Amino acid sequence: MPLTSTAHCGRTVRRHVFTPCQSIWISDNTLAYAFERYFAVSRTTVRHGSSVPGPLENRRRLGKRRMGELSSGQSQAGVPLWEVANTVDLTQWRWQPATLHNARQQDSPSSSPSSSPSSSPSRRRHAFREMIPAWFSTSSPNLTEGPRHTQDALPGIPTPPEASTPAWDAHTDPQDIVDQGLSLLDQDLRLASTISTRPNFSRFCSTVTQSLSKGWFSDESICFISRHVREGLARALVAVGEGERQGRLDDIRLQLIEAMLDGLVARRSKNPDGHRRFESLAWNDLLMGTAELQLNSLRIFNKVMGQIPDYRLNAVSSGILANIETYFAVMARGKRKRRATLSRQAGKLASALRKLDTDHNPDLLQDATMKVLEYMDSEPSSYIQVRASWLHALVRMPKMHRRYFSRTCAILEADPHVQPLTKMEIGRLFLAQYFRHENSDLNYVNLLYHCFNRSDPNNKDCYPDMCALFWHKGRLQHIILLCRLLEDLGRTQDIFHLLLGFRNVVKNHSSPLSNLALGADNALVAFKISSIYASSIKRGMARRQRGNFWKSSFAAVAMKALVHTHHARPQKLFSALGLFAKRRERVELSRVAGTRAIPRLQMDKVSALAEVLATSPHLTNRTSFRLITGCIHYLYYHNAPVPSRVLRALIHNVTRSLAQGQRGRQLRLEWTTRQAARFAGPEAAEKLKSSLEKWRQQNLGLGP
Repeated sequence: MPLTSTAHCGRTVRRHVFTPCQSIWISDNTLAYAFERYFAVSRTTVRHGSSVPGPLENRRRLGKRRMGELSSGQSQAGVPLWEVANTVDLTQWRWQPATLHNARQQDSPSSSPSSSPSSSPSRRRHAFREMIPAWFSTSSPNLTEGPRHTQDALPGIPTPPEASTPAWDAHTDPQDIVDQGLSLLDQDLRLASTISTRPNFSRFCSTVTQSLSKGWFSDESICFISRHVREGLARALVAVGEGERQGRLDDIRLQLIEAMLDGLVARRSKNPDGHRRFESLAWNDLLMGTAELQLNSLRIFNKVMGQIPDYRLNAVSSGILANIETYFAVMARGKRKRRATLSRQAGKLASALRKLDTDHNPDLLQDATMKVLEYMDSEPSSYIQVRASWLHALVRMPKMHRRYFSRTCAILEADPHVQPLTKMEIGRLFLAQYFRHENSDLNYVNLLYHCFNRSDPNNKDCYPDMCALFWHKGRLQHIILLCRLLEDLGRTQDIFHLLLGFRNVVKNHSSPLSNLALGADNALVAFKISSIYASSIKRGMARRQRGNFWKSSFAAVAMKALVHTHHARPQKLFSALGLFAKRRERVELSRVAGTRAIPRLQMDKVSALAEVLATSPHLTNRTSFRLITGCIHYLYYHNAPVPSRVLRALIHNVTRSLAQGQRGRQLRLEWTTRQAARFAGPEAAEKLKSSLEKWRQQNLGLGP
C-alpha cells in the first residue's frame, strides 16, 4: 500500500540502503515493497530456523542478524551487531542537513535556484525540524490517515450512503416503523460491501431495543412490528442467490429477535414489575419467530425461555410447542444422528425446558408427546430418532417425575409395529436421569464407559454390569430405582436378568433371605434386604464375625421386609436359615438319645425369626403361634436354652388377643407359663401366670 515519506518502513529502508550523502530519490511504493519483501523473508527465516547445529542454524542466525541490522539502520551485514567491527567511527562524522525528497530535481539543470525557494539551507533546516517529531513518534498519524485518503481517492468504488438513525416515540405508527426497517435493510442489500454487515439495519435494531426498553409500545404493536418485518424479509431477499438466501434470511431474523429480546430484558431490569406490562402476546410472538429459524436455534430459544416468567408458560404454550416441533423436524431430517450428537442436542433442549413441571404444565408435555407419535405414521424411519431425542430431553429435565417419564416411555413403545426400547437405551436413559447433573459424585462419562463401552459389544444385556458397578459404589438405592423403572415398563423378564448378575456379585450373610425373595418373584425386596445388610456393614459391624448381623436389629428389619410380602411363605424361612422344626414326639426321643448343641449363630437366627413372626401383621395368631413353637422345639431338640427374646415373642403372641379385649386361649396361656417355668424359673412363671389370669378376668368382667 502507498506510504508517505515519513512512514517508519520507508525511512528504515532508506537508511539501510543509502547513506545520508546520497540524494537519489526512490518512490514510497518501491520502498514499501522492498520493506515488506525483506521483512517477510526475515520472518520466514526466523520461523523456520533450527536450534540443531548445521546449515539450518546458520540460516537462523542470519535471520536474527538481519532483523537486528534493520532495526538499527546499519548497512553492513558481514559481522554481528555487537562486535567491534560493526561499530561506527564517530571521529569521521560530520553533521549534514537532511536530504529532501525533491533534491534530485533541484540539482538538475532544468531547475533554477530562484524557482525553488525550498532549496535554501534555512528552508531545509526548517523542514528537518518538522520531520524529526514524526520520525521518532511511536504512532505516526500519517500511517492511519494514509489508507483513508487513498481509499477516498480510488475511483470506481461506491461508498454506502449513511442513513440517519431512526427517531421514534410512544405515538409512532407501527406501520411506519416496519416500512422504515425494510427500507434500511433494502439499502444494505443493494451493495455487496454492506450485505453481510448491514449497518443501517443494525441501527434500526438498536433503536428497536431502546424503544422497547422504555416501554413505548404495547403488546399488539410489538407483535405487529415483529411479524410484518419478518414477512418483509423474504421479499427483500429476492435478489440474493438461492444458495445463500436462507442463510441470510436466518441471520437477519436472528438479529431482529435478539434486538427485541434485549429490549424486553432491559425493560424488566429497570423495573422488576415491568414485565407485567408485556403480556403473553409479546413472548409468544418472540417464540414463534424463533421457531421459524432454519438453523440450530436452541441457543436463542433457551435465552428467550429463561426470561419468561413461570406463571406465563401455559399462556405461551403454542410458541413453546412450535419450537419443540422445529427441534423434532431437525432431528428427523437427514441421516441418523450419532448418539453423542443426540444426547448433546437433547441436553440443550432440556435446558431450555427446565421450567416446565409435570404438575403445572402437563398439557404442554402431552401435546409434545403427541407430536412424536405423529412421526409414526408420516415418517416411520425417523420415528425412532425423534422418540429417542424426546426421551433424552425429558429425562434431563430437572422437574420431571419418575412416574411421568415411565408412562411416556410406555406410550411411545406401545405400538406393536414399532421397535421397543432396547436394554442399552433404557440403561442410558436411567444413567442420564440420575447422574447427568453436575452435583453427582459419580462421573457420568465414566459410568457410560464401565456399563456399556467396556463390555462386549455383542452382549446387549448391560444390567449385570450396572448392578455390579452400583454395588461396589454403595448405590443400592439406584438398583432399586432401576428395578422400579423396569417394573413400570412391564419388563419383568429384564428384572430377572438383572438379578442374575446381581447374585453373582453379591454373596453375603443375607443371601439366603435375598434368594427367598427372588423365589417369591419380588426383586425389590431382594435388593432391599441387600441394602439393609450394606447399611449394617457401614454402621461399624465386623465382617469377620458372622453372628453380629443376626444379633442386630438389621436382621429383624430384613426378615420383616420378607415376611410382609404376600408372595413369600413364612414356612420357607426355616429352610432358608437352616432351621428345621421337629415334631414333639421326635423331640422327646432325641433328647433321650442326646444331640450336640447348636452354635450361637443358629440361636441368634432363631431369636430374630421369632421376634419377626410375633410382630408381623400379615400372619394370624394361630400361624404365628405355630411358627414360634417350631422355633422353641428346634432349640429344645438341640439341647439349647430358649433365649429371652424367644420367650418375649411367645408372650407377645398369646397376649395379642388379650390386648384386643378377648379372653384368650387357655391352652396357649398354660403352655406359655410352662415354658417360662422351664427356662426362666418358677418365680417368673408365677408372676406371669398371675398377671395373665388377672388380665383375662378383667376382659371377662369378673375382676375388680
